[in-house]
Amino acid sequence: PGNLPEVVRRPRSHHVINHIGHETKIMPEVSISPSETRPKGNRALQTGRRGRRPGEQQALDPRQQARVRRAILHKIPDQVALPGLVWTRPQVRQLIRDWFGVGLSLVTIGKYLRSWSLSPQKPVRRAYEQNPEAVTHWLEVQYPAIEARARKEKAIVLWLDQTGLRSDAAVGTTWAPVGQTPVVAKTGRDASAST
Repeated sequence: PGNLPEVVRRPRSHHVINHIGHETKIMPEVSISPSETRPKGNRALQTGRRGRRPGEQQALDPRQQARVRRAILHKIPDQVALPGLVWTRPQVRQLIRDWFGVGLSLVTIGKYLRSWSLSPQKPVRRAYEQNPEAVTHWLEVQYPAIEARARKEKAIVLWLDQTGLRSDAAVGTTWAPVGQTPVVAKTGRDASAST
């Protein structure tokens, strides 16, 4: 402050500071000795950075964080007794509460997820009953035969799409490593009505 005497702003004498502090009631219980300030000059009077340093005093220790990250990467919520097929911040919060008894805000959950290099992404849906060998056989053997027959008969192969209602809800976003599209396993036996 500009109206304080120079001796208060820049301590020169331990005795003078204590006397002025006591008389003005500015800092009656604080004393600064010249030996504390002389080596650093005015820097001794400046405040340091406030608050927690990155990684300090986090609610989850590194081991707990690794366990939650593994669950998100290798399991779906249903496999850890939570509803749904995709990971959302509320589900991660519930998982942490169930496993470790720690309640965290959704903002904090989001910060943890991003610190683990995860981002919200729209997953690819793939039937877990799918047989990869059968799919490869169809793509490499059966479909080329269909194409050859169409060429021979001077026909074209049409791919049609349809509009319909399905018994499984559209999947929103889930958390996955940045740059890696997640795959959500689903049943291939869904009830549907098409038009």
